[in-house]
Amino acid sequence: MGAGLQDPVATPAARFRSWRHGVLLCTILAAAHADADDAVRRTVNERSEDAVTSVDERRNGVEVGYTHAFQILRTSPSEAEAGSHDNLWGFTLAYERILIPRRLALVIAKPFHFTRDRFDSPVDVFLKVAFPKGRWEPFVGAGVSGNIRVFSGELEQEEGTRFQYTFGVGAIAGVTYAFTAQWGLSLEVGYSYFVNGLARHSITDGLSGVFRF
Repeated sequence: MGAGLQDPVATPAARFRSWRHGVLLCTILAAAHADADDAVRRTVNERSEDAVTSVDERRNGVEVGYTHAFQILRTSPSEAEAGSHDNLWGFTLAYERILIPRRLALVIAKPFHFTRDRFDSPVDVFLKVAFPKGRWEPFVGAGVSGNIRVFSGELEQEEGTRFQYTFGVGAIAGVTYAFTAQWGLSLEVGYSYFVNGLARHSITDGLSGVFRF
């Protein structure tokens, strides 16, 4: 009786059916896996696009950071000051008001510069044009600067005054990187020309944290 029974799996037709079922099952699993991968990629891309869009939505902001000024002095009453230069260090506060979203802003900056016998307290008003590229935002700008200089020690005696009011024009360039829609970091360089006062040419650089609201 055992010899008269034949295992159906052992037949060629049964083996073919089993192989075909296996191939079909693998095809279904591969298609399901591909669909899952596509869904994950679409979700990641949508989130990335949402993040970039959120960053690209320019807002008003404030900046706080370090600043440095290299100034070439005019011919001074003191021969020691004639043609010399000063390096001033300090910090800056700035407010940015958006005029045209993602393009034009009004910037009001208040640097504070210090050196051994000088304190400079300028107010800068600039129009800034931005060129946002995702999280990066290169920019250029131009405007005016008014400065109150306070002298002390020998420099006060040489200038013959304790306070000096100056006016100038200038330009800036730099780039801002947005970590999030609210927080960023800005690197900036600038040049100013003053029509009066001790310093006629000023080259500045600064690094500031940015908060948008």
